[in-house]
Amino acid sequence: MNKILTASEMKYCDDARISSGLPSLVLMERAALAVLKVIRENRLDTSKTLILAGNGNNGADGVALARLLAEEGEQPVVLLSGGGSFSEQMKQQLAALECYGVRIAQDDDFSSKSLIVDALFGIGLSRDITGRYAEIIEKANKSPAVKVAVDIPSGISADDGSICGCALKADITVTFAAAKRGHFLYPGKDYTGVLYIEPVGIPIPDIPETGNVRSLGKDDLKKLPGRPADSHKGTFGKLLVVAGSRDICGAAYLSAAAALKTGAGMVMVYTHSRNRTAILSLLPEALVMTYEDREETMRLENALEWADAAVIGPGLSTGNDSVKLLEHFIEYNTHPAILDADALSILAAEPRLFDKIHFPAVFTPHIGEMSRLMGKPAAEIKKNLIETAVSYAKDKGIACVLKDAATVTAYPDGRAYLNTTGTDALATAGSGDVLSGILGSFLMQYAKNTDAWAAYAVCFHELAAAETARLYSKSGTTAKLIVDTLASFSSVLD
Repeated sequence: MNKILTASEMKYCDDARISSGLPSLVLMERAALAVLKVIRENRLDTSKTLILAGNGNNGADGVALARLLAEEGEQPVVLLSGGGSFSEQMKQQLAALECYGVRIAQDDDFSSKSLIVDALFGIGLSRDITGRYAEIIEKANKSPAVKVAVDIPSGISADDGSICGCALKADITVTFAAAKRGHFLYPGKDYTGVLYIEPVGIPIPDIPETGNVRSLGKDDLKKLPGRPADSHKGTFGKLLVVAGSRDICGAAYLSAAAALKTGAGMVMVYTHSRNRTAILSLLPEALVMTYEDREETMRLENALEWADAAVIGPGLSTGNDSVKLLEHFIEYNTHPAILDADALSILAAEPRLFDKIHFPAVFTPHIGEMSRLMGKPAAEIKKNLIETAVSYAKDKGIACVLKDAATVTAYPDGRAYLNTTGTDALATAGSGDVLSGILGSFLMQYAKNTDAWAAYAVCFHELAAAETARLYSKSGTTAKLIVDTLASFSSVLD
């Protein structure tokens, strides 16, 4: 589990370390050594290295790297961006560089370089890049050289991943102490390339009020408790999946199958009677309870009494009968529940139902659904992904899984998990239904061990999709193939 910081949070950590007595030049030296380490580990050709150095401390990191390369017998060129005054650290690094005979240039032939190191702007950039800086970045992007960014690609906002006018497209980014939001939020992630997070002697403490964004990876999944040897199907819970509508059962199948293949003990599908044969044929392991159009809802009450947790919404439709079904579910359910897909669309159209929710709930909107729930433009939500999820979770007192290329799982206490393992293989119909089933399964199995179980489910879903894409292809991955892969990929949970 790793923390993901904003620019101001990183500055807080940096300043705290310097205040403790560690000189900033020592941190700068360690940063330059970290970049050199990554360059050597990747066996990059440094015979014709061009280092793009800005006037501030990011540029000073680049100049320190030039000195280290010169000490190894290399002949790097440092290109100064020109104009403005240098920071004190930059002045000191340039003075030290004079002893090594490294060429300082105002321009160079970018096309002939083997390696370009971007040390123009660091994480503190807060304005659009224009003029000479933009020209330098354009030349660098056109060059066939391998490009390594120091801390973050110049032009990418560390806070939201947006492009500040223009941005350098890196093959590798070396950041220090902790990752920044802009490394994972789009379009920043596309410009970051392969990310290396290198320790440089800056501890990352708990940061007051902020600093509550974290990420999970495969190693974290392996830390979840395994299945007891003396367990039985009841140990892993009974999940009710209220899904599907008349002659529409695909979403119900995908959700229920995903739950079973990720360890749920028992699954019951509550769906329209026209779906019974299809569900039983596709998933004989599931129990099936059905209803007819406009039938009284005593059966739903019985199903809820049987269950330990519930998922409602996949393929439910948004007609009057579905509205009544959701209303009845909200009235009689007493279990933790995942509200997904059409259940959220109904809530957006029927806000009166919000106040009736009296059970622990997880909402799983994609950007369009979140736009309808909040009455805000999708573009505004996408630009403020983390803040939107956190504020909504706090306001509604629920956990919110805001699905996007970088999914955010937010909690009412302000914690958020940014998924950094995303894959575009999930850009396929039904992938959200698969996630709803995984969430239901993880809710029953892991909620008693960790209150971040929903974030673990999101991480697992993304990694399972990536494994499916590896076995088949990204463009050929379907929700059904992801479900089929779950049975073997779930071994990471054993």
